[in-house]
Amino acid sequence: MSTVEEEIEQDLEWREAEMGSLKLLLASSGANSVRQRALLRACSAMLYAHYEGFCRFCWTMLLDRITAEAPLRRELAEPLAKRSMNSIFRGLRSNLSDESIWRFANSEFQVHLLQVAKFSDDVETESNLWPKVSEKINESIGPQCPELSAHESVLRQLVGRRNKIAHGEKLEIASLQQFQQFEQSAFVVMFELAIAVGTYLANKAYMRPPANP
Repeated sequence: MSTVEEEIEQDLEWREAEMGSLKLLLASSGANSVRQRALLRACSAMLYAHYEGFCRFCWTMLLDRITAEAPLRRELAEPLAKRSMNSIFRGLRSNLSDESIWRFANSEFQVHLLQVAKFSDDVETESNLWPKVSEKINESIGPQCPELSAHESVLRQLVGRRNKIAHGEKLEIASLQQFQQFEQSAFVVMFELAIAVGTYLANKAYMRPPANP
């Protein structure tokens, strides 16, 4: 099995290469030309695609690595233990009778905690990876990414403009400088997530801390 660092590096490399090719075209376009305006839109839409794609890649890889170790739910840190029970909780919510809740709390819950953790559901980015969605996913998995809050305003702009472009609206990216601001914020957050995931896995921070004697 390849290392976490190798997988992350390989995924970043092809994304950076693709963005680099587009930016070469952008650099060769005349200022304020139709070509430049079109390429600014294309670069912004592609940047968002790689931002969402890379984040999803990191989160999915993290969950896959944990799943491969086959820990019991009770052995996991609380956010991950809860996430591994998503499908079970959905089933419980479909029948909230007193008898069902009593049975679950009195016996079934402890049985589920003693089972191997599985993460069957995909990481849901809700089709629009707003900063608040990223924060919610990080909280349910574990990596700490403070840069997300620091770049929230710019990332919100990027997501909003990508949506308008995807829906065919006549929206122009104000300038090359604005795109570069989008790019800087997206890659800062991507790099931080990459480091956070690698550290999280290396330190086995996904495991529940041992109880105090």
